[in-house]
Amino acid sequence: MKLTLSLKEQPLSRVHKFEWKDRNNNFYYVEDMTTRHLFYTLRMIWNHNMPEEAKLKPYTKYKFGEFYTEAYLIYAIVNIYHELIKRPDIMPAWRADLEHMHNYVNLQSINIQELKAES
Repeated sequence: MKLTLSLKEQPLSRVHKFEWKDRNNNFYYVEDMTTRHLFYTLRMIWNHNMPEEAKLKPYTKYKFGEFYTEAYLIYAIVNIYHELIKRPDIMPAWRADLEHMHNYVNLQSINIQELKAES
């Protein structure tokens, strides 16, 4: 599945109190996840759903189950990204990857910075 990230086709917004579901069926609020866990979760989602030119390498392929719909993964990308950019403990290499993601999304006519949380 490749995500369609286009504000023209569907508006994106951050979900209030978004929860990430891991492969063991545990749910986590993104603000409660460690920075490392958040970053690698975002990177995994990104690499599995973006075209080849946008992927961050190397990466390990992972099979997402039926729970992980396109809408859920879009909400995950938006929410995790917004949480990560607030974190003071981002490693320089991680920041470079976040900038790559941001730049790629901007080239696709989406400005992640302007997405707002739902009330």
